[in-house]
Amino acid sequence: MSAPAAASTVLTSSVRGRLVTGTEVAITARQHEFTIDEPQSLGGADKGANPIEHLLAARASCRPSPSTAPSSAT
Repeated sequence: MSAPAAASTVLTSSVRGRLVTGTEVAITARQHEFTIDEPQSLGGADKGANPIEHLLAARASCRPSPSTAPSSAT
């Protein structure tokens, strides 16, 4: 016998970005703020991780949560 399906949850996310300089972007996500910038070798001031590093960090943070992990029948 399988476990009943969990009710679906809708999550709405919103992120705002503001260009500070040619390569520096101030990001706000909920109450969190961070800076995206390019390293000096790419014309930035290296005030934060670059966009690709943020993308890789986002991907690295994805993991199954207990609510999405497969359940085993008992």
